Amino acid sequence: MHMEQMPSKLTPALIGGAIMGFLSSMPIIAAGNCLCCIWIILGGLLAGHFYSKTLPPGIEFKSGDGAVIGLLAGMYGALFKTFLIYLLQNLGLQDANPLHEFMEVFKEFMETAPNIPAETEEMLYNWETGSELNVTIALIFLIRDIFIGVLFGMIGGLFSTKFFKNTKPPHKNQTMIL
Repeated sequence: MHMEQMPSKLTPALIGGAIMGFLSSMPIIAAGNCLCCIWIILGGLLAGHFYSKTLPPGIEFKSGDGAVIGLLAGMYGALFKTFLIYLLQNLGLQDANPLHEFMEVFKEFMETAPNIPAETEEMLYNWETGSELNVTIALIFLIRDIFIGVLFGMIGGLFSTKFFKNTKPPHKNQTMIL
């Protein structure tokens, strides 16, 4: 009795996650995620497509496999996105502090507000210029992106099981894996 070994889900998930992270981190292109997280779903869908191409002949591409691949792609996509945004910020191509506009409005308020303690003004200045807030915000965004990436990446992975069937016929001596 001959059993085919299932291919690794890691490589297709990394490729799908890299595509997802790249499209989600580019300044103008990332707006596509406002349309039902389209780049995240696309990354999960492509990860499933790449996985379906590696399946041995006669092996069905099951929805559970698609969900796992989409989940992994979503997780990797969030990590890639965070890394790429960090690079873009260090190259000066993206605002390093996502709260910059909020801080500008808040500074205007602080200038007009009477009796603001000096310690509060100093704390706000440190938040705006210091790296502590940027690291905290980056971690919060990373956790948010992992959650969203896993959820919508799984949806893309599930779609891939319906769009990309393994049409290669089994070999005569091959035993089906159920």
